Parts: sequence; C-alpha cells; structure tokens
Amino acid sequence: MKLDTEKTEIALNVATTQISELIVSLESQVAEIEEKHKGVIPDATTKEGYETCKSIRKEVQPTKVALEKARVTLKDPITKAGKFVDQNFNPLIQRTLDVYKPFVDAYQAVDREKQRLEDERLAKVTESLQYISSIGMQCMGQSSIVISETIENFGEYEIDSKVFRDKTDEATQAFHHSMSVMGDMYLQAVRQEEMDAKEEAFNERMAALQKSEKEIADKQAATEAAEIAKAALEASEALALETAKGNPEIEKVIEDTVITGTGISMDGKHVNPEDVYVQPLDKIKNIWVELADFSDEVGLSLAQSRKLEQIIMPYLK
Repeated sequence: MKLDTEKTEIALNVATTQISELIVSLESQVAEIEEKHKGVIPDATTKEGYETCKSIRKEVQPTKVALEKARVTLKDPITKAGKFVDQNFNPLIQRTLDVYKPFVDAYQAVDREKQRLEDERLAKVTESLQYISSIGMQCMGQSSIVISETIENFGEYEIDSKVFRDKTDEATQAFHHSMSVMGDMYLQAVRQEEMDAKEEAFNERMAALQKSEKEIADKQAATEAAEIAKAALEASEALALETAKGNPEIEKVIEDTVITGTGISMDGKHVNPEDVYVQPLDKIKNIWVELADFSDEVGLSLAQSRKLEQIIMPYLK
C-alpha cells in the first residue's frame, strides 16, 4: 500500500522553508542586539547606570516577546496537525496490526519452540561433554572390578552427531581420552591389588610362622620349666638327705618318699613337698620353685637356669 502524502509533504516543506527564512532574519536581529549590548558589565549603583539598565531592557524585551509569540504562533498549527495526525493515523495503524499480529504470534511461537529445543540441546551437549571428560574421576580409588565395569558401560556410550553437531569431534576426542585414562587406571589397580594380595599372603605366612614359633617356644619353655622344677626337687631331696642325717624321724619320712618331679608321692598318694619337709626344708623348696617360676617368666634357657642354680646352691648349704 502506497500512501499519497506528496501534497502534504510539499506544503510542510514550503512551511519549513518559510520558517527557515524567518529564522535567518530574526537571527540577524538578535546578532545586532548581542553586538551592541553583550559583554557590557551592568552597574545599577549609580543613577546613570540604573537608567541604562532599564533602557536596555526596554530596548531588547520587545524582540524577545516577539520571538516567543512567533514560536507559539508557528508551532500551534504544527502541534495541532501532529495531534490530528496521531488521532487519525494511530487507529489505522492498530487496525493493520490487528490483522497481521496473529500471524506474527504464530511464527514467533515456532521460533520460540525452536530456540527452546536448541537451548535444551546445548545444555545436553554441555552436560554430556562434562560427563565424558570427568568419568575417569569416578574410577579414582576404585577396585579393578569397578573400573572394568565402568569401562564396559562407558564403551557403549554413543556420540550422536545430530545432538553434538559442531561439538562432535570434541566429544569423540574426549571419549577416547577418557577410555585411555581409565585403561591406565585399571592396569594400575590390577598391579596394586596383586601387590596387596602378595603382602597379605606374606603377612599371613609370617603370622603363622610366629604362631608356630611361639607354640614351639611355649613347649620348650614348659619342658625347661619342668626340668628346672625336677632339678630343684632333686636338689631339695639331696639337701634333705644331708640335713636328715642323725634325725631318725626325718630319715623315716624320706625313706617312704618318692620324688616324681611334680610333687612327692607317699604311699601312692600325691602330696606337696611343703606337707612333708619340715623347717627349714620347705623354705629351701620354695626358693627352687620361685627360681623355676622366675626362669619361665623371663624366658631363661636351660643352660642359663643351670648357671643360676650353680650361683645359688652355695648359699643354700
């Protein structure tokens, strides 16, 4: 649609030209006033100066009033014309807008949907790239079985060029890099697990060996303790025999007594030495028992226990 505004435009141009010519004329008049009075410093403190200020106002004010009046006069029809144009053109514009706006809304709705789908695609691409690039972090500190399962599942990941579009090459490179990283992590985990298994087996063997050595040591210590106790009892018996010489009652007890190494058997009954020997023999026997306990507690060998007996024996006689 082509509007015929030529005549109106010509009229407006003519009016604008006439106004421009008027402005040129008025501009020269204002310039004369400026040349005559601008720059003069007013001084109304004297009678002459006071009258001068009033006369300049009287001279210039009519020009200022005339300019204001011309502005209002020339602008008024233009303002009215502008309002007239708005009042008549705006409804016409709205009517044409009402015609094509539904069509605009229709294709803009399609555009918005396309943009929404594109935004979703871009968000998915960003999320997928982050997943592809960082999946190796999930395998840190995991067992070889977990890493192997992760590699197997990740190997089925499909890079859809329809989704990634211009990011397809980037996604493919990230995929192969992550597979390589997880492969290295898998091999490292296998080696570490093998080392851990060997260390655990070694520790189990060492624990079993230590347990076996302790059992052997306990048996040996028990045997040595029994030998020390037996030796102590034999020494006690010898000392008792020597002490009992000349004492018929004690000699009779000793003749009916058999030393067994773990106690004394009298008439087939097991009794403790302290129940048989009288003072000072039970004190002597206690010393040998304490010596046997001491040897067992500190872990003295049989040779060390014998040496200790040799040191103590002179003090018991």
